[in-house]
Amino acid sequence: MKKNTNAILSGLVVAAMMLAGCGSNETAATSAASSEAQNESTENFSDKTLSTTETGSADTENSLDESAMDLEFTARDLDVGYEESTAVQVTLSDSGIQVSGDGAEADGTTLTIKEEGTYVISGSLSSGQIVIEADDSAKIHLVLNGVSVRCENSAALLIRGADKVFVTLAEGSENTLESGSEAPSGEDENVDGVIFSRSDLTLNGSGSLTINAGYKHGIVSKDDLVITGGVYNITAVGGGLYGKDCVKILDGTFNLNVEMDGIQSDNEEDADRGFVYIAGGTYDITAGHDGIQAETLLKVADGTINITTGTGSGAAVNGSSDTDSTSNGSTNVTDSSSSESIKGLKSGSLLEITGGTIVINSEDDSVHSNGSITITAGNLTFSSDDDAVHADENLQIDGGSIQILQSYEGLEGKSVVINDGTISLVSADDGINANGGADSSGFGGFGRGFETDSFGSFETDIYIAINGGEITIDASGDGLDSNGNLYITGGVTYISGPSDSGNGALDYGEGCTGEISGGMLLAVGASGMAENMSSSSTQCTFMQNLDETASGGDTVTITDASGNVLASYTPVRSYQNIIFSCPELQVGETYTVTAGSQSVAVEQSDTVVGESSGMGGMGALGGNNSNGRPSEPPTGGNVDQKPADSNSTSGNGV
Repeated sequence: MKKNTNAILSGLVVAAMMLAGCGSNETAATSAASSEAQNESTENFSDKTLSTTETGSADTENSLDESAMDLEFTARDLDVGYEESTAVQVTLSDSGIQVSGDGAEADGTTLTIKEEGTYVISGSLSSGQIVIEADDSAKIHLVLNGVSVRCENSAALLIRGADKVFVTLAEGSENTLESGSEAPSGEDENVDGVIFSRSDLTLNGSGSLTINAGYKHGIVSKDDLVITGGVYNITAVGGGLYGKDCVKILDGTFNLNVEMDGIQSDNEEDADRGFVYIAGGTYDITAGHDGIQAETLLKVADGTINITTGTGSGAAVNGSSDTDSTSNGSTNVTDSSSSESIKGLKSGSLLEITGGTIVINSEDDSVHSNGSITITAGNLTFSSDDDAVHADENLQIDGGSIQILQSYEGLEGKSVVINDGTISLVSADDGINANGGADSSGFGGFGRGFETDSFGSFETDIYIAINGGEITIDASGDGLDSNGNLYITGGVTYISGPSDSGNGALDYGEGCTGEISGGMLLAVGASGMAENMSSSSTQCTFMQNLDETASGGDTVTITDASGNVLASYTPVRSYQNIIFSCPELQVGETYTVTAGSQSVAVEQSDTVVGESSGMGGMGALGGNNSNGRPSEPPTGGNVDQKPADSNSTSGNGV
């Protein structure tokens, strides 16, 4: 989206005073460093209300050391076996609980386990409870083998004390735990889960567990929550799975229908805790708030995940607001729903996707981090009423298949680096956007305005860098919109840009650089605000207007003097302006652009041919570098940039 120019005069004065420009050598040539960004606080599953208030937090991925986090699963986590001869056998019944063995006792319809050991439990209680109250060094193994327990005013399974508790769902067993709608009282007043544990809790096995939470949440651990197997059907007026220190899932089937978060960890006091690690499993999550949320790290390595949040993306795409602010004359309208977080995947510091199949239909962002996001693999499909993928800091894509069916903006971050992968996206506004700061898209399509940080100083580390991959963009706003620099060094990029002249297929900051040195770019859109690549580009590029507007569906084809097709693409919306670059273009040669029934010859008289039609973007000022740009395009940390394959310039739509 074009920037609000009313705020530019005051902004330019600030920028000149601070000598902060897009060309800063210090910041633009490397991945953007983390800053203190406004982070959303996570709702504690023990809170008394179901609302989520998003506030600020100073923690970012800079303070996050993933190697210090325990992402392993122990042999005991996986072990479902036990000695039948030494296990305590328990039969539940409303007429009396039968205990065969030592370590547990019955009092009416309450079973209390006090000693370390294995307890095999079967039977039902229409109004009762299983309580574990053991020594802090005790390891308790529960085997649920056809258990049904309902507790009206507390947890059906309450773990008050133990070192670790392991719950095994016996093979072929069907188990049900339920709570009523009555709030607990007395010493249990903070108990807010059908399963509630003050100790580390592991669930495994191959049986099933159905949980119906009439009061608050499904499974709550105030320490670690680890799941390595089983089938879990959870319905809750609160959240589904909660581990304060962490949630780690290796395998299992999870059907979660909850009014708050599906899965959450929220320890914000310890840098190596508050994480969620999904190593596998199958998930069908319908959540009133976030699908999966972590305070620090959210990592998805594998699994099949289907998430719907809020009302999904069924409403008209208009953007939402994570902040209520007015910046540089651009009004960000806050809707009543903005006080709640309704995202698919959300992390407070770092979000990593390294594999799996993920489908998200979200009312808010599909994937969101208050810090940075890295995607290296996976088959990902997103539909969002707001951004599909949003990072307050850095967004880096190193592989995988990403399909964005609906979004306000497709990919957004302070910096966006694409090194590999296949990306197809549809956006109501910008396709790929680099701006800086917290997500502040406005309802009704109000833009983000002229980007500065929260203190009014200009960001110098905002950029888009495309180093590889295949990207197809259908954007009603700008196709590529950087409030700083734009670099293309490789890959194949197709853009069906805006039909209106208020936006362009390309848009980068005033005084900044839009530089192409490799790869293939074919971008079409309206001509009114069309912006070409910078003259500093080292790969030949031309921009050409058609005599008449071509219709969506009219294929645009670029051929050389010998009739060889260099690229071909079928845009989905009308267009009059064409920007093209590929390694085969040579100065002094003539090329033919065909769009539907129109044909025009273009002479490549210089490296960059064609002047921009509009004023272009209004980002930060050029800065300390004599040519206003860094010496090398960024690749996002240690990931090597991938040069374009000169034999693959015609990709999608050929």
